[in-house]
Amino acid sequence: MNKTKVKYSCKICGKKITYKTALYGTFLCQSCAGKIKWSKILKITKKKYYCLDCDKEISRYANRCSSCAGKNRKVNITTIKKISNSLIKHLVSEETKMKQQKSAIKRFQDPKERKKLSKAHKGKILSKQHKEKISLALGGTGIPYEKLKLVFAIRCFSEYKKWRFEVFKRDNYTCQECKKNGCYLEAHHKKSFAEILSEFLKIYDQFSPIEDKETLIRLAMKYKDFWNIDNGQTLCEDCHKLTDNYGTKKENEYV
Repeated sequence: MNKTKVKYSCKICGKKITYKTALYGTFLCQSCAGKIKWSKILKITKKKYYCLDCDKEISRYANRCSSCAGKNRKVNITTIKKISNSLIKHLVSEETKMKQQKSAIKRFQDPKERKKLSKAHKGKILSKQHKEKISLALGGTGIPYEKLKLVFAIRCFSEYKKWRFEVFKRDNYTCQECKKNGCYLEAHHKKSFAEILSEFLKIYDQFSPIEDKETLIRLAMKYKDFWNIDNGQTLCEDCHKLTDNYGTKKENEYV
């Protein structure tokens, strides 16, 4: 007899079964055989079991139902230790952090990935609350540039970020004093930002920095001395602090 030609089916539900279960087994599928097995067990054990808290009917292998067991569950000290040990294993070391920073810098330098990001964010209209959250997450104040001082308002624009990026790109993302790479970098003004701002305000002295702040910001976008790349220098945080014109003491004079 060919095994492939003959088709076997369950006696109860009519599902297809293998020839082994038909010839050497019960001639039943797995689900039907299980039902018959448990019905026999229940006939033998007529005793019913109930939850200790809510008196629901449960299986003989539990003291409480699932909802009551969840409420009364207590975490042992051993389980807390196991969780803490598992979290310690997943902590990132300083070497891996440096590798992640370097890979992020490489990704930022890659023009293809920058184009992908720009395409993904095109056409998105963000609310004021969303913009405030983004600025706070990036270490900003969350206040719009109209309410800030004139200096900080100019520094908030995309032109200033482009200037920084071009300075870093020219210097190959390395500090020009100590030659460090892969650390936090800052763009240093050789001619201080305060001096450039004072020259800018002398040219446009007909406008007041308090009342005509918006007009001054628009003019600052076109003022070339703010965005001159030759005036910039890539430095690390420690080397930047050693410079003569470090800090915003002079800048804070201008509202």
